[in-house]
Amino acid sequence: MKHTPDEIIEIGNDIDVAIKFKNLIVKIAAYIYVEVAHETTTSAWCVDMNEIEDAFGLEPGFIDEEVAEEIEGALYHEFGNMVAEVEYVLERESDCEHEVERYFDVTLYHNYIPGIIQDDASIEYEL
Repeated sequence: MKHTPDEIIEIGNDIDVAIKFKNLIVKIAAYIYVEVAHETTTSAWCVDMNEIEDAFGLEPGFIDEEVAEEIEGALYHEFGNMVAEVEYVLERESDCEHEVERYFDVTLYHNYIPGIIQDDASIEYEL
C-alpha cells in the first residue's frame, strides 16, 4: 500500500496513538540499528519484521515491499556512516509449515558496534 510522508498511522498495542508515516519510518530504522548494534557479535544481525510490527503495535503485514524500501532508505540516510549494508527479505520460506520469514539483514561497520568482537578491524593495537 502506498503511504504518503504525512499520512497518520495508528500505532500502539495497549494505547491508541498515531504518528506520521515519515516519522514512523525513522523510528523503525533507529529500532533496527539499536537492535543490530546491541545483538551482533560479528557485525551482522537479522531483525524480524514481525517483531518490529509487534513492538510498534502495527497490524501484521504492515511492512510490505514499499515500507521495507522506505526503512532501508532511512537506515542509510540516518545511519549511513554506521551501516555497511542492508538487505530485506519478504518471502523466504521458513522451516515451519505455512510460515514465511520476513526480516532485515543489516551489517554495521565495526567502529559502531559497542562490544569488542573478535577480529575487530577498528582495534589497531595489541597490548
